[in-house]
Amino acid sequence: MLKLPHVKERIPCRRMEEGRLKEAKIVPYHDVFLIMLTYETKSVKACRQPKQVASIDLGVNNLAAIANNIGKRSLLFSGRVLKSIKEEESRTLSRLASRQTIGTEIKLKSSKRAKAIYRKNGLRTTDFLHKTANAIIQWYVENDIDTLVVGCNKEWKQNAELGSKNNRIFCRIPFYALRQKLKYRCEREGIRYIETEEAYTSKASFYDEDGFHADGLSGTRTTRGNYRRANGEILNADLNAAANIGRKVFPELFKTDKVDLRHIKRIVHPELA
Repeated sequence: MLKLPHVKERIPCRRMEEGRLKEAKIVPYHDVFLIMLTYETKSVKACRQPKQVASIDLGVNNLAAIANNIGKRSLLFSGRVLKSIKEEESRTLSRLASRQTIGTEIKLKSSKRAKAIYRKNGLRTTDFLHKTANAIIQWYVENDIDTLVVGCNKEWKQNAELGSKNNRIFCRIPFYALRQKLKYRCEREGIRYIETEEAYTSKASFYDEDGFHADGLSGTRTTRGNYRRANGEILNADLNAAANIGRKVFPELFKTDKVDLRHIKRIVHPELA
């Protein structure tokens, strides 16, 4: 139970984090108020030299494609649940806007219904991202991963080229929020967290050790999901990119004989990881 000053009522809390409660904030959120609790926990300093590394490529159909250099199967966390949340939000808001403005010159105005839609889908999105980050870090802890590398680029949403529909969804998915959730969980577990730009990681062939520049790319991305090597072998394109992200930062650790992109564990929902 949470007791706020100058208020008699006590607020039930379903789950309290470990650590000392440092701050409680009440913030407005689409016509309601949320109580935000901040806990102070002990961070474990990453003291080991990078050895067992995992790298992540973030996307739409595969929210997180994860490669590793410990010989374990690569992981694909599906983004279809989050994608459906954003598609439903877009469709519902479009219908609402149509009803409000059809046959008139009135511009779309904010309404209780619109705020309720934003609130519902915002909370669903946050919950899904928390569960995804928890599942990813839990796998790292179980497999003694000491370093995480995440690919990201400045203005990547402005420059996205995924087709008009996927571009809209891509721009609505809060990848920054997911990266922040991964970062603070890594700090809590003593896992080193690194972000790196991902230029040419989706175009270069990991197994052929292509350079990260326009010249000398041996393979090609045939569809959104496939990458064809020069020898004709088909790999998952997102996992190829994830492995290249790791190779970009740790070329000596992400060797082709240590990374398995051919055996994949697909996770449709983080609760089933």
